[in-house]
Amino acid sequence: MKKFKELSHQPVEFLEDELERDHVSLTCRQKACLPFWCWKSFIHDKHEAFRFKYDTKALLMVEEELMDGVTRLLYLNSLIYYTIMFLCPVLFLGDCGEGIGSGAHYVYGAFSLLTVIGEIAIVHRI
Repeated sequence: MKKFKELSHQPVEFLEDELERDHVSLTCRQKACLPFWCWKSFIHDKHEAFRFKYDTKALLMVEEELMDGVTRLLYLNSLIYYTIMFLCPVLFLGDCGEGIGSGAHYVYGAFSLLTVIGEIAIVHRI
């Protein structure tokens, strides 16, 4: 609580430097221990998310500039997903006893890869 009170009176740039320094303070030995590195990184990212949650300017920018496009992309993504789920089994169905052809798996794999890339791009933009 004492450290929070000290930091709360500092300019925003100082706070950002303080938080960033906290994230990269791992030694090589600590980075070699994957669970510790992941835990430390996740805790820092959680703090960053809470800091973003209370940043009014950033939230207004997201609402005004990004949400309409993101909403359309989510609806399009859902439409493509359900189209794949209902059509691929029918289109790639093999002869009796063969099951679904590998083409359906390639289509779903490509869709999954593109979805991951899209989500990373959106999160990076936000």
